[in-house]
Amino acid sequence: MERTALKALALALICRPGSLSPEKVRALSAADWAQIFDWGQEHRFLPYLHYALKQAHLLELVPPDLSDQLQPLRRSMALRALAAKGDMVRVHQTLEDAGIAHVFLKGAYLAEFAYPEPSLRPLRDIDVLVARPEAIDAYERLQAAGFARDPYYTGHIEAYLEGSKHLPRLIAPDGRAAVELHVQLTESTRYSDAHRTLRAEAVLARAQSSRVAHHDIRFPTPEDMLVHLCVHAVYEHQFNIGPLILPDLHWLLATHSIDWKTVWADAAEQGVTRGVALVLRVLQQQWPGSLEGQPHDLLPLADVDDTVAHQAADMMLRSFAARNDVAILEGVQAKPTLAGKLSFVLSKAFPAPSELAKQFPRSPNSLAIVMCYPVLWRRLLQQRLPDLIANVRTEHNVAEATALSRISAWLAG
Repeated sequence: MERTALKALALALICRPGSLSPEKVRALSAADWAQIFDWGQEHRFLPYLHYALKQAHLLELVPPDLSDQLQPLRRSMALRALAAKGDMVRVHQTLEDAGIAHVFLKGAYLAEFAYPEPSLRPLRDIDVLVARPEAIDAYERLQAAGFARDPYYTGHIEAYLEGSKHLPRLIAPDGRAAVELHVQLTESTRYSDAHRTLRAEAVLARAQSSRVAHHDIRFPTPEDMLVHLCVHAVYEHQFNIGPLILPDLHWLLATHSIDWKTVWADAAEQGVTRGVALVLRVLQQQWPGSLEGQPHDLLPLADVDDTVAHQAADMMLRSFAARNDVAILEGVQAKPTLAGKLSFVLSKAFPAPSELAKQFPRSPNSLAIVMCYPVLWRRLLQQRLPDLIANVRTEHNVAEATALSRISAWLAG
């Protein structure tokens, strides 16, 4: 099957499998199923695909060599979800004992309180938000509690504190889960540093407690959760977070009452109304029943360009491995002049010392940071450049970059 059509069908299998005829599903070739499973591995939606197909009585149409993988995977994800809950409680207890206010973000809450069962929402990381002035103390206390710094993140911690949304990733004592200690909700450059800090402070202040394993743990309000999910998907990751954003929103809406006036007021205050509307329009297209029961007079989705919404849906199955190269290609395409394109490329080779310090264990204020540029250039030439050249020559990556440019132009109004 042609790639775009197969992506559309994969989303239908996740969001609305009951609307598909058995004949249409039966027509998928072994290669088609193998590609869907590759996407599922890459974007962590195989447990949910198993659930959706089983609910729609379509599981028997999956080739046996692939379907046999799904039930054991669900069991494995159930065990991982249980371990992740234990790690979340351990993080909570460590920070609670230190008197450090904290809020767990996105998947940790959704898996526990929105989805039918936690195994359906695998976590890449356990994200926990703290106030910036308490972040280093919180980080050190988690390390003392057995969470070890991920050796992949070798940069200077102060550089992360000042220029990233989270500190270097920590690995849980059993080595299975990763923890990201956030000081802000997003790295999107559409916000000033002061605005990002105020957003984090507001989410911390409004957070609500829910009971997890005999602990009262704080999570964002449903409204803050919804807006954050949309901002995270659109402005920070350009939809390259996989199709789970759609079940995330579906189950959040199915299990919580949403104050839509608060959502749109918050979106307007952040300047992300178009982004939130776009994600909800994609949800409406892909999963028509998700917005049933919601007050449609408070859902200004009619102005969303349907072509842009379909392109955004297609972007949810982008290659996760090629995402950075596609972003570079889109960034180059977005510059209207040759000088602008050259300046964009040079910014990757000559990052500011504060950015360089996130890759190397050197203070951004030290003279030693200058010595890291040759190391960076060697790394770019030997590792990144060959991958970049290969990816920008791939037809569907070029098409993705072009589509992202159109989506970005629509978001800008």
